[in-house]
Amino acid sequence: MEPPIVYYARSEYIETDTGNKVSRKSVICGSQNIILGGKTIIQTDCVIRGDLRRTGGGHAVVVAIGRYCLLARGSIIRPPYKTYKGIFSYYPMKIGDHVTIGEGSIVEAATIGSFVYIGKNCVIGRFAIIKDCCRIEDNTVIPPNTVVPSFSIYEGSPGVFVDELPECVQDLYEIKTKDYYAKFQPKDSWNDNRHRPNHNRNYYPNSNLLTEERSTNENSFLLNILLMFVVIIQALLIRRLFFDTPRHATKATPSTAASSSSSASSLSTTIEVASSSRARTVNNKALITLSPY
Repeated sequence: MEPPIVYYARSEYIETDTGNKVSRKSVICGSQNIILGGKTIIQTDCVIRGDLRRTGGGHAVVVAIGRYCLLARGSIIRPPYKTYKGIFSYYPMKIGDHVTIGEGSIVEAATIGSFVYIGKNCVIGRFAIIKDCCRIEDNTVIPPNTVVPSFSIYEGSPGVFVDELPECVQDLYEIKTKDYYAKFQPKDSWNDNRHRPNHNRNYYPNSNLLTEERSTNENSFLLNILLMFVVIIQALLIRRLFFDTPRHATKATPSTAASSSSSASSLSTTIEVASSSRARTVNNKALITLSPY
């Protein structure tokens, strides 16, 4: 089943040159220390703490997020921290491509690979490492310093390995994230498109509006078909009147022309014979009856 189209208010989101869509209601701290790879969606009430960086020299990038990532509503991205040799410091966080972080999840991992799905209300502990092609189920708590291997499913509190993912999960997650980005559209584009897709009732709760729109589309479709039939019938009538040859009209052939000429010559001969016979009858004062043979 295809996911429904998600509409958002254009004024609520900022779209960058690389296709990132960031909600104005999200909290982005230290944006100069945050890198978005492109076509990433940051929804409402998300928090990204790019201001939590280690003091002094070191990495200028605090949070790096790849392409086609989704940070759902209320998720929190916070770089990990620890005290080393009596010095409290924050460490950078890297998130790969095609990563989905569910609503209300808190992430303090050191590294999250590509093609990873993190469910709703999850907690990813400090310095956790999640490899590529992983799935973290809803309400899962990953303890600090945990390494989640590739193609694994973790669930529970604390999170433990429960199952394996198939090898095709990379393609599946890539298609899913790209499809979600393509269907995350502004509301005003719904009015601009002549071909309107199926609408989600969560965004258009008035069912009467949907019924009226559907009936209008059906009526216009039937009207177009009727007009098409009328045009076809008119074209056939015009062709019949101006271009088709009448059935009773026959085309002259060489044999027909020859028979017509012979008939005309015989008729003229008969007329000459009749006129000459009549002349002799008048002169001789006698009746001459012409035989047809």
